[in-house]
Amino acid sequence: MNEQAVMTQNYVRKRIEKFQRSTNDAVVRRDLAVLRRGAGKAPGEYPEIFGILFDEFPEELMSRNGQPTREEWAAASSLCLYAIHQQGLSLNEESMNQEGCSFGKAVRRLVMDEDEMEGVRRRFNQVLSAPDIRACTYYLRTMIQLLRAKKIPLDYPQLALDLYWFQFPEGRSRVKLLWGQGFYRTQSVDSQSAEEKGASL
Repeated sequence: MNEQAVMTQNYVRKRIEKFQRSTNDAVVRRDLAVLRRGAGKAPGEYPEIFGILFDEFPEELMSRNGQPTREEWAAASSLCLYAIHQQGLSLNEESMNQEGCSFGKAVRRLVMDEDEMEGVRRRFNQVLSAPDIRACTYYLRTMIQLLRAKKIPLDYPQLALDLYWFQFPEGRSRVKLLWGQGFYRTQSVDSQSAEEKGASL
């Protein structure tokens, strides 16, 4: 795997762990509030997040020309979305970062019955149809707010990795395929389980 991609993923993991380990709740709440205001913006458009984003950010991943790097976009977007997801919840008792909860699988958990499927699928398809990272993070924000409302966690280091690859034409198709597989494969498994339960009655 690409070294820059792994470094971006590891940075986001360590940054979230640092939030969770902190004993200064006031500072963490302040930092998360700042990150929430940066959601949907390019890394350079909201300077207030610099002190949080670039805290221990690998220097080799930083921009040299004033244009955000793919790594900066991926890290900033995932951390800002995490801050939205975690708003009003305990970092330790109700952590919205959970390893293994890929984006497609998490979104599928929003669907509690068939009546909810169309609305969730429509919003999910907006994310899949995003032509670039800015549009993708815009639509992701809506999905994250829905996940927060139902307290459904997401793997944010994995999201950072996905958003890194999303910025390459060939990577974008791969990420969208993986998200779609996560959503529809889970749906298929759920349907199969329901049928098996029905057959056993």
